[in-house]
Amino acid sequence: MAPQNDYTTSEFELLEETGQGTLFAIKKDDPGLKYIAQPFGILNGSDVEGTDKQKTIDEASAFYTLFHSSKVGSAIAQIFNHENIISIAGYIKTHPVAPVSERARLEEYIVWDYCDASNLSALFQSKPCESAKFYLPESLCWHVLTSLLSAITYLHDGKRLFLDTEAAAGEATKIWASVDQDWLPILHRAMEPRNIFFQQPRGIETYGMCKLGNFEHAVVTNHVITPNAEDVTDKDVEPTLNTDSYLVKSQYSDELKDTVRYLLDFRTGSDTHINSVLPTTMAVMEQYQQWKLHSEEGKLYKDIEDDMAARCGAKTNMETHS
Repeated sequence: MAPQNDYTTSEFELLEETGQGTLFAIKKDDPGLKYIAQPFGILNGSDVEGTDKQKTIDEASAFYTLFHSSKVGSAIAQIFNHENIISIAGYIKTHPVAPVSERARLEEYIVWDYCDASNLSALFQSKPCESAKFYLPESLCWHVLTSLLSAITYLHDGKRLFLDTEAAAGEATKIWASVDQDWLPILHRAMEPRNIFFQQPRGIETYGMCKLGNFEHAVVTNHVITPNAEDVTDKDVEPTLNTDSYLVKSQYSDELKDTVRYLLDFRTGSDTHINSVLPTTMAVMEQYQQWKLHSEEGKLYKDIEDDMAARCGAKTNMETHS
């Protein structure tokens, strides 16, 4: 039965069911972008199937309790609030359509980002690797890498890019800044292809947004995490996999090869530990910008920033000529 939205409580409008116990939703002022509305009604088990039904209900109940806590709820909303994380987009209260003789009960929904272009695992399955020299387009490699590092920097360091309000007029400069001085590092602990999702592009960008999802294994820490013994080796011991032999043969840019070596170096030293993700992210972003400026593919590639710049330019032109 289709729900009837309570327009006084939400900027979203519910659409049809997805067939998975959730509904599609849209913003009233931007109907071209779909979201997923997760009903709290799932707690009664009416829409839950499978052998882990009780586990799903218990987890949903725990999330419901946390989300409605005045302190914890706001913290959850802040954590799931990043362009490279499947985030909470809003909240809906609605009355379902019911016969006049029945009292319509209030239903609640959390509105999440909808990733309508599947995940990285599906992409791997659809494009089997046939050569160690070249697999996916380099632009896609950079897109996924920079998106994930941006998400990890936010989760671990509590930092994200903001427009620099003190920059000179006409210079759209971005700086890394903290969102909360009391931020505690969050470890995702399941950085796997099946948890890396994509949205369809909405403008001139080559690829849509890349987002990290599935936080069921995530933990919040209050100390710096160092690798376990089984995750590191002595500095004098070479990694089991000789990655250099693969990198030399590959047909990717020097910037990407150097970035891969740089990231793999974190796993080869016995005293490796990470106090902050940001320096790594900034180093990779610098390599990405060099690739984008100096390679033929990079010059043709359009990222989200290019799309935003084009939209702002179009808006400025319209305002100038109005």
